[in-house]
Amino acid sequence: MEIRGSARKVRFGECLLDEGRGVLVAPGGAESVLRPKTLDLLHLLLANPGRVVPRAEILDTVWPGVFVTDDSITQCVVELRKAMGAAGAATLKTLPRRGYLLQAAVAEEAPAAPQPGADDLAAYAAKPRPGGRAAASGRRLGTQTRSLTPQRAPRVRP
Repeated sequence: MEIRGSARKVRFGECLLDEGRGVLVAPGGAESVLRPKTLDLLHLLLANPGRVVPRAEILDTVWPGVFVTDDSITQCVVELRKAMGAAGAATLKTLPRRGYLLQAAVAEEAPAAPQPGADDLAAYAAKPRPGGRAAASGRRLGTQTRSLTPQRAPRVRP
């Protein structure tokens, strides 16, 4: 299952990973924004549910070509368990001298259908707008220009 780089939602155990926002939702609904390396570790574990992932494989995958200590893995695991709430210790198990095991069923959630009439601000903002002096002259909005030629005083008729 390919998870990285998508906007999917993946449910594992009682938790939900909202990939688009980089947020892990715990069983009680509490949301935790995960650090990039912690998210990378979770991707690796979600790709290997029910399999012991050795520390060496974690280091090679999450920190390729970088020398880090085992404390880096431990910190990410602590952050994941904290984000998972009460289900954390049961879902992510440490197997001493072997590695880590994600003991949960992993299922991808179907994307939610867009609500009719809902505002899609991103599409609205990206939509080109016709007309307007700034658009016709090619100038950027919000900038002012000054003429370098002297201005004549208005004529006054007697």
